[in-house]
Amino acid sequence: MGLPEERVRSGSGSRGQEEAGAGGRARSWSPPPEVSRSAHVPSLQRYRELHRRSVEEPREFWGDIAKEFYWKTPCPGPFLRYNFDVTKGKIFIEWMKGATTNICYNVLDRNVHEKKLGDKVAFYWEGNEPGETTQITYHQLLVQVCQFSNVLRKQGIQKGDRVAIYMPMIPELVVAMLACARIGALHSIVFAGFSSESLCERILDSSCSLLITTDAFYRGEKLVNLKELADEALQKCQEKGFPVRCCIVVKHLGRAELGMGDSTSQSPPIKRSCPDVQVFKQPWPGIMRTVYGNHERFETTYFKKFPGYYVTGDGCQRDQDGYYWITGRIDDMLNVSVREKIGPIATPDYIQNAPGLPKTRSGKIMRRVLRKIAQNDHDLGDMSTVADPSVISHLFSHRCLTIQ
Repeated sequence: MGLPEERVRSGSGSRGQEEAGAGGRARSWSPPPEVSRSAHVPSLQRYRELHRRSVEEPREFWGDIAKEFYWKTPCPGPFLRYNFDVTKGKIFIEWMKGATTNICYNVLDRNVHEKKLGDKVAFYWEGNEPGETTQITYHQLLVQVCQFSNVLRKQGIQKGDRVAIYMPMIPELVVAMLACARIGALHSIVFAGFSSESLCERILDSSCSLLITTDAFYRGEKLVNLKELADEALQKCQEKGFPVRCCIVVKHLGRAELGMGDSTSQSPPIKRSCPDVQVFKQPWPGIMRTVYGNHERFETTYFKKFPGYYVTGDGCQRDQDGYYWITGRIDDMLNVSVREKIGPIATPDYIQNAPGLPKTRSGKIMRRVLRKIAQNDHDLGDMSTVADPSVISHLFSHRCLTIQ
């Protein structure tokens, strides 16, 4: 990635404005000195040094980071081997092949017992409604993960078994993932916006013997009965000759009113232009290695389009200052199907074709303006930073009819 020069510095260390002057050129601000001193990367110069080393000396760079982890079995051979070019043979990525560790032990046990960070907050969580928040310490998380690991073991889950997780973004999702890692089970995350048919397909793809889901959750004002969808998926698996051993349900909403229906409809696909594509020419430790049970699909999806590069599936543009902007997915079209394929929270209420979106001059999508257009509210507030006002006029004039 390009590393742009700092453009404007602020002696106060306060938060910078998004736009500056009539030209709309974004400004960069330095953090307060007390923040820099305690930061993992204290300066832009240090960041550049680390970035250069990660690109030019990846084995040494990641090798130093690996030394911070506990390893039950050290790496017995080459630290990194890979092939990104389908024209040169099978695609493979091998980081520290033969080395063994437990990521849950590194994330939790060491922080609690060795580093004495048990009372430190591991993560903060914010729910659907304002004020619906919580926080969990490393010690609390370790206790919950150990408890749920025992639950999985009692259900017969062993090392190498596959577990499907069909949950919204709630704290129990983290517990489920770490519990699987702790006992050596492989977890398959299924987006909570997927339909029962899609969940069934993913369970079958990975031969999952257990499903973890939630009773229900809210996405904005929309109530999603996830347990109902999970039950339908389990029934479909049964009909296809693959009964799932067990389903564990997290009680998230309790006695929430469930069963709200949605009408099904079919809309034509929306075509969109092809943007620049984000690719990588060398791997990093967290890169995916394959698609479970279908390596050919892995090669076709991520490597055949540009041999020698890993295709992320994201659109990307680089501005005049060297910054990269991720513009979204690069699928040829958005297919809106019936409810059998798309879950409730992923199904749009209305679809409006648009030549562009309202953005600031630095390229940020103005979501508040999109909400105003959706509500047919012309009181847009301050529009001094909009790059192209004609886009907003077009969206209002071609706004699709909605039923209030």
